[in-house]
Amino acid sequence: QRFECNEIYTKVDSVLVSINPFQPLPLYTPDILDRYIESGATMPPHVFGLAGCAYHNLLTTGANQSVILSGESGSGKTEASK
Repeated sequence: QRFECNEIYTKVDSVLVSINPFQPLPLYTPDILDRYIESGATMPPHVFGLAGCAYHNLLTTGANQSVILSGESGSGKTEASK
């Protein structure tokens, strides 16, 4: 159902799962980024939220953070990491 609504991200604990929609979606605009900066914790799952969480944890704990992107060729890893 989420995919049919162009909601390609699903979060399971600290893991963000994304599905390639095979079409351009306006998911990485400056407006979307600003919304995640302002209220990330209350927003739907998104790569911006994951990055914000990692950055927040870095600042509050001082511990190193890492994000692992995994998937088949053409699955959208490069687009998600931009």
